[in-house]
Amino acid sequence: MICQPHQFKCYYGGCVNREKFCNKFNDCLDNSDEFNCGRSNESCDQSEFYCSSNNKCIDSALICNNQRDCPYGEDESFCIPQICPENTFRCSHGRCIDEKLICDNFNDCLNGDDESDLLCKAINCFGPDCDIINCSPIISNRLIVTCMYDNKIISCNGNDNIKPGTIAKYSCNDQYEPASSIHKFNSQAICQQNGKWSSEILKCSPKCGYLKNSVPLIVNGYEIDFIHPWHATVFIKRKSGLFEFACGATLISEFVIVSASHCFSGLNESDVKIAVGKRYSNITIHSDESNARIYDVLRILRHPLYLDKIGNYGQDIALVELTEIVELNENIHPICVDWQSEDILTENQLGIVVGMGITENETFSDIIRMAKLQVISAENCINSQPKDFQKYITFTTFCAGLDNGTSVCNGDSGGAFQVLSRDLKTWKIQGIVSLSPRKMSTFYCDPFKYTIFTKIEVYLKWIKLILDDIETKTLEKKTLSSYEPIL
Repeated sequence: MICQPHQFKCYYGGCVNREKFCNKFNDCLDNSDEFNCGRSNESCDQSEFYCSSNNKCIDSALICNNQRDCPYGEDESFCIPQICPENTFRCSHGRCIDEKLICDNFNDCLNGDDESDLLCKAINCFGPDCDIINCSPIISNRLIVTCMYDNKIISCNGNDNIKPGTIAKYSCNDQYEPASSIHKFNSQAICQQNGKWSSEILKCSPKCGYLKNSVPLIVNGYEIDFIHPWHATVFIKRKSGLFEFACGATLISEFVIVSASHCFSGLNESDVKIAVGKRYSNITIHSDESNARIYDVLRILRHPLYLDKIGNYGQDIALVELTEIVELNENIHPICVDWQSEDILTENQLGIVVGMGITENETFSDIIRMAKLQVISAENCINSQPKDFQKYITFTTFCAGLDNGTSVCNGDSGGAFQVLSRDLKTWKIQGIVSLSPRKMSTFYCDPFKYTIFTKIEVYLKWIKLILDDIETKTLEKKTLSSYEPIL
């Protein structure tokens, strides 16, 4: 279906007049006329869209019009991917045209996709000597994919030629979900004559932050009898050559954990192993740790501004890339990262920390424990800490604790301060255990003092940049052709 310029095309078909676009009423049956609207800044009117690249507002009618009306194209980046029906051709900018319009010496696609020399040569050639433009393979551990050609099932990963007319049907794997709501109805694509799929292949992201068990509400903490799905354990090689427990960490994707930078001071990648699914603080996998896995480390990525003790342990955050992709299940999966800063920490807010650090008996815990802590304002934290410790409290950190002997301690560094989302459905990482004052004349923490956490919110752009880079490189290794990687 082709809509007129003054109309908005609904995702599942149908056209509505532009004046009904973003009117807070679902004129499209699938709600797509309300999905893409969007004031995204209070300085814009409800009928306008905010361009973050130049701090200006544009008319909502310019969203998804196949032109960059914002300098960086933000107005086109959230558009619903067009799924074209059979017997149509999808232009690269998203429009669907009748197959009969291909190679008719008229550019029905804005950029002339339908009249390209390569396409026209391919469809006008007959016989065994003709070059057929095959579509790129669909290779992803995140998808369940079935490809059909001429009513026969063929391989989708490139072992068979994916010829024009091949239909790929797909859905997210069990531990994954559509990366955004714009992919909610994206379930199939058709290989076109130009070697392009008729729609953007479904993008899936790991399900995150859910517990199959409720949280029972590791100094004076509680032992927990279930696996904390995203908690990871850092083991480091000692002089003896044996790997011993050192720190906590948190799984934030299939191949990256986040921890405290000071946990890796002076270490190379070969000196570190990361465990997920572990309940015990030794590297041996016990009989009741059927989900536990030990991974080697490919890269340790400390924050570039981390300066260790001479820099007051500022920017105490590190990402660790694993050599293998973690196989996700209901017992092992990432915590959610609050990318949109929707759940900002507030004073007195409660969160939980799990770990295997020093207990009230001044010994490392043999088993994972959990503690509930409260966010403390910077002012109260500064006033309660020893004077020489106050320098560690900055805008990149926050304090939490209960000042009653419940605390995190040596060995808990790198673990997550995690809070429940507003909708009470998922857990999000908001902080990383960093520092706490010592008890007089000891090397152990003072559980009656507050702990300092690295504030995740400050480092979201840095984390996202690295995750995107790692994900792209990982997916490119799995792709068998020169086409753009499939998520």
